[in-house]
This record gives sequence, structure tokens and C-alpha cells, in this order.
Amino acid sequence: MFQRCVGPETPELADIAAWISGAADAKDNALTVHRPSPLRLGGVMADRPAEALQRRFADWLVLATAYPITRSGAVPRWQLWRTWRDIWLPAPYLAESPVTVTCEPEAIVLRDSESEIGRWVDWADGLGETLLEGVPPMSGQTVRVCGKALEKFAQQRNMTFCWLCQLTGYHREQQGQAFTSFAQQRMFGASHILRS
Repeated sequence: MFQRCVGPETPELADIAAWISGAADAKDNALTVHRPSPLRLGGVMADRPAEALQRRFADWLVLATAYPITRSGAVPRWQLWRTWRDIWLPAPYLAESPVTVTCEPEAIVLRDSESEIGRWVDWADGLGETLLEGVPPMSGQTVRVCGKALEKFAQQRNMTFCWLCQLTGYHREQQGQAFTSFAQQRMFGASHILRS
């Protein structure tokens, strides 16, 4: 995410993580891809200005580098793990021209004119043997964003690029009980220097 400190008060990382993950303001945080077909992901990403997505937590201004996209009518029934979490793509304000989204054999790729802005990849592991009721499937995803685009945007906005990491775990005392979840957040690279 991008962050700028405008005062001495430090926010709760759990609040920022909930906002970025879509637990709060989910409709406001979703990106839209104008698709020629509701059955295939691809097309042009709708422009979302950074000002519309920026949020203030205590004395930090925060702006995510990636957001979930709105779901289409198609449901990936043959890829069950994809129904548990959204597809996340780099924010369109990181590009200088309209962003096109294409599905390629190994990833969903975003391009600005001729250069690649970012890509999304997901994976699954042992889903047939290890599904537990109340625990998300063993799957994950990564969103990669061009470092030059991040640096340029941070410099233009007088913000700092940093990492907010959240580790979520599940536990139960006995086998017949429901799982309880916990989460811990850590911030790497945030600035506490006041910027105007």
C-alpha cells in the first residue's frame, strides 16, 4: 500500500487490514473490468481516480496498490478455491493510460499501452484430501505490480510504498468443535515522518 503520515497518531493495523481486505466498504473498494463477455475475464479496466479510493486512518493517509474486482455472472465451479476469495488486480491509477486485462495461460495480465503493469496468479494444494469445514482451502494468490510504476506513483503523490502483512490462523481445542480464527498484522516500510 501507499502511506503518508500527516500527524503523530498511529492507526490500528487491524483496521487498515480490514479495509484493504474488503471487510469494510467492500463495494467502494472493488474495481470493474468492462468485459465483452460475461463468461470470460478480459477487457478494459474502468478508471478509478486515487482520490476516490484514498482513506484516512488516524494520522495516516492510505491507498492500496491492488483491489478486488467485481464478480461476473460466471461461477468457477470446477475451481472451488476461487469461490472463497476474490481476484485482486493492481489499481488503475498506477498506469498512465487505460489498462487492458487479459487472461493468459499462466496469469491474468494487466497492460498499459505496451508495458506490463502487473499480473495475478493463484494456486491450490491438496484440495481433495485436506478440506476442513470452517477453514479456507489450502490455496493462495499473488499480485505482482511493476516496481517502476509503484516508485513513480509514490513520488508523484509524496507517499511511501510499504507492506502491510496479515497472518491468519485457525485453531480448535477438540476435534468436534468449530474452528476459531486469529489474525496478526505487521507493517514494513511505513514512514512516521510528517509530509505536507
